[in-house]
Amino acid sequence: MHDVPRITSLLIMSVLAAAAMAGEDTVQDFAVVDAGSPSVFRRRGKVEKKQPLKDGRAQMLFGRSWHKTSLGFARTAESPRRTVEASFTVTLSGQNEGFCFLLLHTGRFDDKGAAWDPQPTRKTPAGKLATPDWAEPNLRDSLAVAFDVRNPKDEDWFNENGNFYGRPEREVSVHWDGREIANVACTPELADGKPKKCRVTVEFVTGGAEVGVHVGDTAVLERRFIPHVLPYECRAAFGAHGAGEMFLDDVRVGFGPKAAPTPPPIIVPALRKAWIRPGAAATHAREVELLPKGAAMERVILSVTYGGPMARDYWDRGAAAYVWDDEGTRHELARLITPFMLFDTDYRYDIDVTDFAALLRGKRKLGVHVGTNVGRGFLVDATLTYYRRPDDVERRPQTMRIVPLWNGRAKFNQPGHVAKFFAPREIKVPEGTKRALVRITVTGHGVMEFTELSRTLTANGKAFPNLLWKTDCYLNPHRPQFGTWKFDRAGWCPGSAVEPWTIDVTDLGKPGGTLQLSYAPDEFTTKKWADHRVEAYIVFQK
Repeated sequence: MHDVPRITSLLIMSVLAAAAMAGEDTVQDFAVVDAGSPSVFRRRGKVEKKQPLKDGRAQMLFGRSWHKTSLGFARTAESPRRTVEASFTVTLSGQNEGFCFLLLHTGRFDDKGAAWDPQPTRKTPAGKLATPDWAEPNLRDSLAVAFDVRNPKDEDWFNENGNFYGRPEREVSVHWDGREIANVACTPELADGKPKKCRVTVEFVTGGAEVGVHVGDTAVLERRFIPHVLPYECRAAFGAHGAGEMFLDDVRVGFGPKAAPTPPPIIVPALRKAWIRPGAAATHAREVELLPKGAAMERVILSVTYGGPMARDYWDRGAAAYVWDDEGTRHELARLITPFMLFDTDYRYDIDVTDFAALLRGKRKLGVHVGTNVGRGFLVDATLTYYRRPDDVERRPQTMRIVPLWNGRAKFNQPGHVAKFFAPREIKVPEGTKRALVRITVTGHGVMEFTELSRTLTANGKAFPNLLWKTDCYLNPHRPQFGTWKFDRAGWCPGSAVEPWTIDVTDLGKPGGTLQLSYAPDEFTTKKWADHRVEAYIVFQK
């Protein structure tokens, strides 16, 4: 067990003593930090004997020149835990890149000592290695949440700077095992010189972790599922990068109960090195032996990697993964958009496809697709990972039936075609249904790629409006790129997996009854190519 830092407040000393007895929380308020502290400060690659302090706060950045610093805490909770909740106060001012909170894997990064610096990854469009910093903390086997506060406006269409529209320069990203998985805009200001209370929550669930991030009272991320993040023994750390000032205070990292063992997943390598190239079929498919029909399973993750020859297709291409049912009907498991011209890296996507679990058993035809017409195309791998539920995790709803609604291309340049395509549907609700979800995946093509359009789903008379328009394409996980990846688009974001619009209609149709469903985009007419590619389903869960 590690000693906690000496502090002057008797009240805080009692809290720290209780945490030390429990041996589960990491706590530090930085009133006094001596050479025996369990935290280790690192600046410019060198470990310093004492953490720099100012006004009872840890000083991470110093306002004089560009620094990269980190603060690593010793392990306080042995063995993997089911939950981790961290809170801390940061004060940022001046010219900073950002900072991050990390859960370092003790098996890879030791159980105490300094945090390890991130390493260069791929080349930028300018041909240079991407400069590693603590706003992009891609460390192996470790989960991190980064707060980026420097993304200036840049109207160049093709360079590595993504903020084409001059949006607020603050973002929050989640990183796992050397990759950025999610990135979202952050509404609250971060670098205004005022203290900001931040909170990060991690709950390890079946097949991954749900991550939440709050800045003040604002939820920036709410239970975002990150696939394949299983419980691991970890310790807390922070990293910072910039030429402004940064202070850290009131750190508390609470580790929840020990995690029950995770049952070994069943991994099915469905496709290996499927070469999809110009002049050949755009879809590669084959029969695959999947999970036996009687085997237990609670979550299914599809992992797709596009890689291959150096002379691959350099455009952003629509891609997808499919499964065929017993009647030969094709169902889209996931829709993906390849990035522009990243030749020196593979493009990997991990997608939760549990909604289709009933179709992912036994012997099935599986396929991958990518529209390619230049270069040598792509080599594509696809793997299905089946996770069983650990004993200490709450059971998730399971799909009992999935019904296609509208699938194909709605053509806005053909009078009457859109209304005919989206003909109303009447769907019977199966007995035993506890939850009903409509999921609609749409991307715009031709003129519609850059046309924002409102749409409305109506279920038994209740209308659900939505705008088909993505304003965060510049935050995709495969950036920077070499093309127009930073522009807003109608569902089509180069480098991203397309997220379905999901509507909960559980309360609108009783089991044994029916649901009247209709979908209507706003009217739009043109003589040019103008399609919406649509895959819509209703999912019934028990």
